[in-house]
Amino acid sequence: MSAFILPKTHIDAMLTAAAKLNPHEFGHITWVRTFTADDKTEVVFDVDSADEVGSMLIEQNVRSVNYLRKSNIVPAPYVFDMLPGLPDTDEILGAISCYTYQSGETPDWVSTEAYRFIQSLTDALVSTRWSGISTWLINSVGYFTEDARSVRRATVPTYAVNPPKVFIG
Repeated sequence: MSAFILPKTHIDAMLTAAAKLNPHEFGHITWVRTFTADDKTEVVFDVDSADEVGSMLIEQNVRSVNYLRKSNIVPAPYVFDMLPGLPDTDEILGAISCYTYQSGETPDWVSTEAYRFIQSLTDALVSTRWSGISTWLINSVGYFTEDARSVRRATVPTYAVNPPKVFIG
């Protein structure tokens, strides 16, 4: 596997998406920061914490590269810059996939704060991507046929067939 240090803009993009999610509709991006087994603090993402969260994400990415390449790269300081425009959910899910691939090389990856933040952001994005879709239970072998799909689309609101961008600026 190869790993590389992601550009600052990649981290800015993920945090811009987190900042522009509508918390009243989809909940807040929250995760647990563990200091010790007895001290677990829940963190809620907001723009004021973006510098700290971005630094944490970059540090894990650099740790991953250092682990894989047996190098000693030092992470650059990070200051969040909100990107203009409204992030597209699918593009951000792709960016998260790239981040996970580049940052998941350390043996402790799934126990890191970066992993927990990424999981929380992914969960929020997935729920926004599919909000309004009526599928919950699939109990027909013909569910994926065009005939069945056209019937479902005729009974599902237009916004669910072509979901709007779910980010609120």
